[in-house]
Amino acid sequence: MKAPSDVLNHFNADSELEAHPVQLRSIADINGELGESWLLANKQYLYIYSKKMGDDFRHHKFVLNEISKMDVYEERPFAILELTVDTNTYRLKFASYVYEDLNTFTELRDGSEPAAPVEKVEESIEFNHKVAFCSALYAMVQADGIIENEELNYLNHLFEPPDIIKGIEYLQRMGAIKVVEEISENFSKEQSLCLMANLMEVAMVDNLIRSSEKKMMKKYSKSLGLKSEDFEAIFEILMIKNNTAVFD
Repeated sequence: MKAPSDVLNHFNADSELEAHPVQLRSIADINGELGESWLLANKQYLYIYSKKMGDDFRHHKFVLNEISKMDVYEERPFAILELTVDTNTYRLKFASYVYEDLNTFTELRDGSEPAAPVEKVEESIEFNHKVAFCSALYAMVQADGIIENEELNYLNHLFEPPDIIKGIEYLQRMGAIKVVEEISENFSKEQSLCLMANLMEVAMVDNLIRSSEKKMMKKYSKSLGLKSEDFEAIFEILMIKNNTAVFD
């Protein structure tokens, strides 16, 4: 796994020490929102390059021995890196198969010599519309770090369990931003509208749509090339559909 060129260019210009050989991508930005983060390091600093979907990377640089807490644990189907610097805690979510690689960063912080990473050969993934559809919905429901039962029930209503597993694996391998890019290149307008309607529906399953969720959906809509009037029309119809309080 290799970080994007703009990330590597900044890291190489800033770092005067030999780079840690492992570079890892998380499936959300540093605040858990839709996007991605890259984890790089040398023997003195930990670098996190983070961006929300549609934005540029921003870099965060931490002195390793000033990180008061740095834990790696599994939260199936993901691996979690949780670190605390001063009073700030960051929780980054990664594909489960990089769990051992994440531990090399904690070894680096503890001052021990990390084991050499095992070279992994990543198989190419053939684009599948249904799997990508499921992957985009799962990225939406897990973006805030909390997956509600209502959201899982919604996914189970739409997809068979094997498709959900494939969708999660696709998200892990590709990252949320790449998933949306692939969708925008391969979905028809009708498929994009269907995806957007379901993204909105899953955000409304708890009868509360947060401003952050609507902002995230607008980023999806822009990436998919949908017109603002299409977005607002779907949103208004679903708001009317789900407003069952009118019968109280």
